[in-house]
Amino acid sequence: MYHIKSIMYHYVRNPENTPFKGIHAVRQQDFIEQVDWLSQNCEMATLEMIVDFLNGKYHPVKDLCILTFDDGLKEHAAFVSEVLSERQIQGQFFIPTACIEEGYVLPVHKNHFLLATLPFETYKSQFLDILGNIAPQLDTEVDKNKVAATYRWDKPEVAAFKYLLNYHLPKMVRNKVLKEVFESTFGSEKSFAQSLYLNWAEARQMQSAGMALGGHSHKHNVLSSLSDEEQENEISTCMTLLRQHTNKQQYWPFSYPFGKPNTFNEKTIQLLQKENIAIAYTSEVGDSQNDQNPFRLKRIDPKDILINA
Repeated sequence: MYHIKSIMYHYVRNPENTPFKGIHAVRQQDFIEQVDWLSQNCEMATLEMIVDFLNGKYHPVKDLCILTFDDGLKEHAAFVSEVLSERQIQGQFFIPTACIEEGYVLPVHKNHFLLATLPFETYKSQFLDILGNIAPQLDTEVDKNKVAATYRWDKPEVAAFKYLLNYHLPKMVRNKVLKEVFESTFGSEKSFAQSLYLNWAEARQMQSAGMALGGHSHKHNVLSSLSDEEQENEISTCMTLLRQHTNKQQYWPFSYPFGKPNTFNEKTIQLLQKENIAIAYTSEVGDSQNDQNPFRLKRIDPKDILINA
């Protein structure tokens, strides 16, 4: 029985050629080598092939592989799409629409770029000092087991801090503190967003080059932490904007923000179905079989691709 191997990319860049040398990214040459190796060992799939495979209508001769890219980054248009188009391979690119519409830098990205710019203890101290002034009553202790399961590639102290920001703190408090630290370090959030994220014209150009677009919510919140009404607004706003500003697609995919099994729920899936989403990706590690729930597709981190194994 053949499986779907969905590879999960975010940053694809050579960090030393940017002001943010500490960003954890897949280097461009490594990306090219991974794509070429996967092309030799798998059947490179399109969104339509994945949908048909899950519906029992497509029968591959070897494992299917789909390349997925979260967060709608400039480098996805400037580099990734070009590499894939040259090889006639489709990627699926998931866009958090507030980044384009509102000049919004996702909290997770604010954290990444602050970690890449400031000494960790300096950044952590600034953050906790402001947090203590705004909400001194909040508990900042996190579950070490949950931290280790969520952030496999970070040092324990950095992983714990990421978990505190992304899962533990109330999002309004977290966002207020992060924005203050971020703008004191980098200046205008809107200007930073325009340099980091795709615009709608670039997104349409990617479609014209054979790529597929999908939703990644509006503001990249942990969906299961929201009320039903808030979840619906996050998902419907995202999909409405995508359909308004990009070209028509036969199918629309979705990638859950953060993507762990506890970050979405059955209500999330109901709302995706209401929006006629065909499939949705988690960040749970592994292959997906043909009997996989199409709204719980697993993915593989690029660091787990062992080309020379």
